[in-house]
Amino acid sequence: MVIGDTITLQGIIYPVSLELNLRAAYHAKEGTDNQTLYYHQKYIDESLGSPGLIGVVSVRATDADVVPSLISRIDGKFENSDFETLTETERSFQLGFLKMMGNITYLIRSITTAVAITMLLVAANTTAMAARERAYEIGVMKAIGFPIQSVLGLLIAEATLVGFVGSAIGVGLAYAAAPAVNWLGQLSFMSYFLYGYTLNPVVAGSALAIGTLVTLVAALFPAGASRASRSRRRSAAPHSW
Repeated sequence: MVIGDTITLQGIIYPVSLELNLRAAYHAKEGTDNQTLYYHQKYIDESLGSPGLIGVVSVRATDADVVPSLISRIDGKFENSDFETLTETERSFQLGFLKMMGNITYLIRSITTAVAITMLLVAANTTAMAARERAYEIGVMKAIGFPIQSVLGLLIAEATLVGFVGSAIGVGLAYAAAPAVNWLGQLSFMSYFLYGYTLNPVVAGSALAIGTLVTLVAALFPAGASRASRSRRRSAAPHSW
């Protein structure tokens, strides 16, 4: 669209349709919403016949530490009035919209828990299979003097290293997919929540640590690895000379 075009807003929440003329455009920094349409509050007040009535007021605090007291002061000012307020942080406000679609928090926690348990079982099974397949090498190491603890330590270290590399690859793919998620979010009704989506370094580090820890735990108690480290490969029948 260009400056001067006419925009028609069809009312869904409000039973009116507004005709707007595009007067200016803004370009915010990267990671900030560039798709919001702003118009004067008086326009919709006049259309609804209820001037002065608004639904949301945004307040910027000088410091995060004063937010709790600021919330109490604002709500206390309008307490027991005809227009009581519910003041909350922007994060809580956004989560309120997500809760309208159901218990998203429970759903995400259930999915992540199932994925973590599945990863643990797969990693334990893979470690046990690797140990069984290397029974010959383990027997040779024990034969030349490696103690059982050293053999188990090598198996656990290998599994942990593989888990770390796999987790790093997963974090890299998630980082690479962030622009696509951001773009898809803008095309859906979740644009307000997904715009500017990026992979937080804290989240990336946590995922890397959890992935490595899962493989470490899985490698500590694999029955196959324990049996293989203690088993002695049967030697062939002695040759006759």
